[in-house]
Amino acid sequence: MARQYKEYRHEYKSFSDFDKRQKAYWTDMYEKLTAIKKRLDDN
Repeated sequence: MARQYKEYRHEYKSFSDFDKRQKAYWTDMYEKLTAIKKRLDDN
C-alpha cells in the first residue's frame, strides 16, 4: 500500500505542496517497511 501512495497526486495544482510532503512521507515509510521486511526474510 505504501508503494501505491508514494506516487499519488491530486488533480488540482493547489495541492502540490501537500503532495510533495505526502510523497516524502510515503517514500520514507515504504523504504522503512521494505527494510524491515528484508531483515525478517533474511532471518
